[in-house]
Amino acid sequence: MKKLILALSFALTSAILFSACKKDNPAAPETPPIVGSWSETPASPNFQRTLFFSADGTFTMHLTYLGYVPGAETISGTYATSGEQLNLKVTKYVHTEPNKAPETLATNPQLYDQATYKINGNTLTFTYLSYPADAPVKTTATFLKN
Repeated sequence: MKKLILALSFALTSAILFSACKKDNPAAPETPPIVGSWSETPASPNFQRTLFFSADGTFTMHLTYLGYVPGAETISGTYATSGEQLNLKVTKYVHTEPNKAPETLATNPQLYDQATYKINGNTLTFTYLSYPADAPVKTTATFLKN
């Protein structure tokens, strides 16, 4: 009888311990709110800028020039966010014009110097430094989610 009670106690203890050792499924990583397609607003009469941020940390920016010098540029690379900080690193920069072969340009590894971003509803706002006359100017660009 002692052996039966001992065996039942062992079986009950084992069942309790093994059921408590369930493996937790790792949580799927959160998709950053910046992921998606964004178009600049208000649209400039001279160009249209569209940004695409992927969940894998890559981005593509398309600039379509309107007016006197039609053409386009496609800039692609990687991005990282930390709080409101945004770091865009360019890996490819291609310029196209009508009736000409696409031209790969030298890349500036940093796009949007000292950039921060905020998302409010479906509006993305970048604040960054630009250098129109060799002096830094705080610049803002606004995009709507497509």
